Amino acid sequence: MRKDKRKFIDDLAKEAEAAARQHSMTTFYDTTKQLSGEFKATNHQIRDLNGRLLTTTEEQHRRWVEHFQKLLNRPHPMKSPILPPAQTRNLI
Repeated sequence: MRKDKRKFIDDLAKEAEAAARQHSMTTFYDTTKQLSGEFKATNHQIRDLNGRLLTTTEEQHRRWVEHFQKLLNRPHPMKSPILPPAQTRNLI
């Protein structure tokens, strides 16, 4: 068992070195986190508008689409904002 664990760690170290040489920072970072023993998979709970937990990936993707459509497709404001002109300074 010790040999297998040592081989696993050596393989991860080689993978990290190869990723660093190829400037693949995501792979390098993930491998380093796994080697340090602090690797945690992110698993966020996504709920629909009624508070029901969405379990399938397809349902979660649909909810993200719904969220961003609501967020990004808002109606135009009734009044245009009044923005004062930018102040200019002489830097001499």
